[in-house]
Amino acid sequence: QIPTSIGADVAKSLWAICRADLNIYLSSKSMKEFLVGLKSILISVNQEEKAPSKRKISPALLRTLQKIIVTEIVSDLCSDAVPSNQVTTETVWTTYLQCVELVPGNTIAEAGALNCGINHATVFGMAICASLSAKSARKVESWIALQEFQDKSMPNHRVMLLSTLAIATQARIENEMRESVLSIFEVMLLKGIDTMAIYLMAAKIAFFWESRQVNQLQYIEMPSRRVSKLSSFFVTRNICFGAQTLTPELLDQIFYSFIDDLPSKLAVLCKMWKISDDVSNRASRIWHAHVQEEGNSAHQKHFLACIKEVVQLIEGGEI
Repeated sequence: QIPTSIGADVAKSLWAICRADLNIYLSSKSMKEFLVGLKSILISVNQEEKAPSKRKISPALLRTLQKIIVTEIVSDLCSDAVPSNQVTTETVWTTYLQCVELVPGNTIAEAGALNCGINHATVFGMAICASLSAKSARKVESWIALQEFQDKSMPNHRVMLLSTLAIATQARIENEMRESVLSIFEVMLLKGIDTMAIYLMAAKIAFFWESRQVNQLQYIEMPSRRVSKLSSFFVTRNICFGAQTLTPELLDQIFYSFIDDLPSKLAVLCKMWKISDDVSNRASRIWHAHVQEEGNSAHQKHFLACIKEVVQLIEGGEI
């Protein structure tokens, strides 16, 4: 056993070296190995609890390491382990999440962990960590939905799309999805059609659909209409990392496929969730509020065409 203060200083110093390795030399290897070591310590401690006489680490040092994991390390990861076409941080994030799962819930709660402020610099990391908490997921989703849409010429375009993919893969239970869909429509009603809301909804529906493998013909009275499988080609659990090397044009195409498939899939899910009237009403109001506006961009026109088709498929006719 070593003194708590020395153990904490050693851990922080090693972590600082790992951060420098990532930021200066674009290598995530040492960061991953450091987290693997922490995970091994946490696993061994759990095993030692069955035989306290063989304990090799003091309870005080253990608590300190757990606190560092859910405060300093997550904050640094949100700042450093961001989307890049030069280095992948998938294994870093995967190992980190495995570490957090070994930290007691009361330690996470007491430390106010996983509550980094959300901004364009930290949103990707917060979206990854949201898999640990439904409350955190809702917070990240709300922030993304409210952000102004930026085309590929803007500096935050790529990180916003990759962060949307990261949060979308965390498709949860039907009740949460139903509330999320209605909330996103409320954002569109309040903030208009220049936000990330439609991208968030399209990605969430695409991943939820594939996770449930829904058969639309049971629920929609349009047997000639088939739900497109184009977007299914892109649906993988690690897409937010796999897509980091794509060009902005290809990344956009992934989301265009999600949006193109959204109306038919959403119409089916609305039937299942018994929210067809609510969604149709909101979608119709959004369409009527913006369809007559002059100078709509390509993004806005695509948005409105999607919204119009949502209403048509739910209602079975023209708006």
